[in-house]
Amino acid sequence: MTVRTEQDGAVGELLTVLDDIYPLLQREAADSERLRRPTPAVQEALRASGVFGLMAPAALGGMEATPLQIMRVMEKLSHADASLGWLVRAVASETATAATYLGDEAVAALFAEGTFPLVAGQSTAFTGRAVRVGSGYRVNGTWQFAPGVSMATHLNLAVTVEGTGQRLVCLVPRPALRISDNWDMLGLRATSSLDYRAEDLLVDDAYVFAVGPCSPRGRAANGPSPALMAGLHQAAWSQGVGRRMLDEL
Repeated sequence: MTVRTEQDGAVGELLTVLDDIYPLLQREAADSERLRRPTPAVQEALRASGVFGLMAPAALGGMEATPLQIMRVMEKLSHADASLGWLVRAVASETATAATYLGDEAVAALFAEGTFPLVAGQSTAFTGRAVRVGSGYRVNGTWQFAPGVSMATHLNLAVTVEGTGQRLVCLVPRPALRISDNWDMLGLRATSSLDYRAEDLLVDDAYVFAVGPCSPRGRAANGPSPALMAGLHQAAWSQGVGRRMLDEL
């Protein structure tokens, strides 16, 4: 009960911070659209707000928010700027996936002292291929439409292991991948939903994980399925954008 109360307070504080920076997010929206990524001022404000830890496990300093709390945050961001709501939804979710399922060695390296990598990518689109090599995997593949690549420090790569058919996710630093600057969707340009490619990339076992009902940390086993959560996130995004449209009529 105490933990839940603490997390409720953290999300409440986040909503207050988002209210404070709302004018900035709205004012910078046109420039973000032109740049096809959030402006530096917006990126700094979002990082400082802690919003990217919204879904991450409390044990690592995240907010481990409930589905309803997540929807409130997504709606507020989407009302300020549709692209930001979509981008934050994706990056917070991918960051939480890595934080929930990675082993202790990788978590100790990446989530030390409450810091968070910003993870973009596709942890559910298994378009990559992996071959077992020594204490890791050789990965090849292309993934499309990953919001937040321009801000990300790391990306998730969903792969199928050749010979076994096992589905795994590899977490790799962004510079290790070939990024295609190919996103130009009207109204959502600032999501920076770019494609990326891995070519004979070696990934150590410490940075490979499987997504499932059992997790080393967080509430994954008791939470909604990834498909349901994605639907809830998109519903909140639509509600924020819709309310903004009505406000401007």
